[in-house]
Amino acid sequence: MPEHDVIHNVLKLEPEAHDVQMDELIRMIAGRGIKNVLSIVARLKNPHLEDDLHRVLVRYIAEGLPQGGAQLPKRVRRALDLALFIIDPQAHGERGKEESRQMKLPEILSSSEQLYAGLVSLISRHEGFSLEIAVPEGTESATLYLAVPRKKKDLAERLISSVFPNARISEERGDYNIFNYEGEHAAAYATFAEHPAYPLKTPEMFEHDPMNVTLAAFAKIAKHGEGAALQITVSSEDDRYNHHYKKILKRLERGKVLYKALKVPESAVGEMLYDTFDVMFKSKERIQEEKDRTFRRQPDQVATEAIGRKVKSRVVPTLIRLVASAPDKARANDILENLIAPFNQYDDPKGNRLRFKKVSSWSIASFLRDFSYRVFDSSYAIPLSLAEITSMFHFTAERVTTSRELKRSFAKQTPAPVDMPNEGITIGLNRYGAEERPVRFDAADRLRHCYVIGQTGTGKTGMLKNMLIQDIKNGEGVAFIDPHGNDIEDVLAAVPPERMDDVIYFDPAYTARPMGLNMLEYDRARPEMKTFVVDEVYGIFRKLYADVPEAFGPMFEQYYRNAVQLVV
Repeated sequence: MPEHDVIHNVLKLEPEAHDVQMDELIRMIAGRGIKNVLSIVARLKNPHLEDDLHRVLVRYIAEGLPQGGAQLPKRVRRALDLALFIIDPQAHGERGKEESRQMKLPEILSSSEQLYAGLVSLISRHEGFSLEIAVPEGTESATLYLAVPRKKKDLAERLISSVFPNARISEERGDYNIFNYEGEHAAAYATFAEHPAYPLKTPEMFEHDPMNVTLAAFAKIAKHGEGAALQITVSSEDDRYNHHYKKILKRLERGKVLYKALKVPESAVGEMLYDTFDVMFKSKERIQEEKDRTFRRQPDQVATEAIGRKVKSRVVPTLIRLVASAPDKARANDILENLIAPFNQYDDPKGNRLRFKKVSSWSIASFLRDFSYRVFDSSYAIPLSLAEITSMFHFTAERVTTSRELKRSFAKQTPAPVDMPNEGITIGLNRYGAEERPVRFDAADRLRHCYVIGQTGTGKTGMLKNMLIQDIKNGEGVAFIDPHGNDIEDVLAAVPPERMDDVIYFDPAYTARPMGLNMLEYDRARPEMKTFVVDEVYGIFRKLYADVPEAFGPMFEQYYRNAVQLVV
């Protein structure tokens, strides 16, 4: 099998600079298994190659190819069974102002929170989904990505389409790669500065879209040699966090001291033991004195209001990763600092704030591997409410039409008409949201003619060839004039065996087998066609010799008509 045959022809992935190495690794899978191949690449400590291998393995498993060797751990299997979508928000402004109504910030954030609540309900306890902004190495614009479990991808796509109908959703067969092959890398993850029950700024506290500030940080990344990404991986823990924080809130409302209320354990057994030990080591007088003080003490209003805001929205375990790559370590750290800075806008003076911890050199290899494979590592996770996640990431950004940071869709999507023909040849597919319908061209409409217009390379010839091939397979008669001489080979290759005798192939350049063409032939059963043939041939002469109009005087026309009519 030639090199890249599996990658390009079977997996149908775009060519990449290191496909030779990937092809060798694929050949090793059958004999040694995916698990051993992963170990081999991990020892190379090259994040670029690991990311390339991840791209290949996801498609390899999705195509159902043999995996060989020992069974993969569940954690790795889940990571390789994710579907990746590119979300291109609908552009607004000069080019899109007449196409759709521009959503305002409160509507955007409310819709995004509704979307994330739906996505959380789709995933099981050990699954997750990933929200990402990335500028891959070799590109300039930032792209929005969503990764979900493959078996849930159709539901997720329909959910996005229902919430953001103007967004363009496309599944990515491959994956992006932000890593410089020979460069240096830096990474960080988010932690809370205060107790996790305290919230960050929530959507209603923003007047302008905070995501614009985050996107601006990606504008400072060079097209070649640099790359960066923000990855927000969300898992599900039922109502564990909400239940815990509501217990804290109830104790505060009863006048409990703040630091004691925050120490209450999550489980009911833990809470009972906590209260029991608290009572066991106190005298009766001390217990009565604390009860009296608690009865007289007013609840901590600041803490009560803050934690109350946190539990208004569902709280889920969330992992925020920031990764940067550049030719040298100093530049990678500089990019990372630029990505961290926008998160200061989420600091709440009466609540919480994010603090990013940089990953040390001895653990960065495994951290970057988990980033590439979108592995949810609970040791790095923090509890965030869906409202807090919404403020940081949403699929429609307001007033970014003048910004080059975000990749957007300027084309308007519309659903196919309800009364569209169900018969005839297929000329395309209408994709609106998650729904896909074939567009057909029936025989009655074809009698009104078809005119195909488009720029070079947009698919005009391909569309006509597809129409022609469908007609041939349907038993229809067709005529195809190929001015270039290469498209006719595709058409002839598509002729079914039962129609081989119907083919007439005329190549004027092939002088070994010339073809005679009688320009004056007509149907003798219709003598009125004689005048039509004479006029058409005369018209051909006029076009051929238009540069010498003096040759076509009235006498020549009279001689021509008499002579030709005499012949026919």
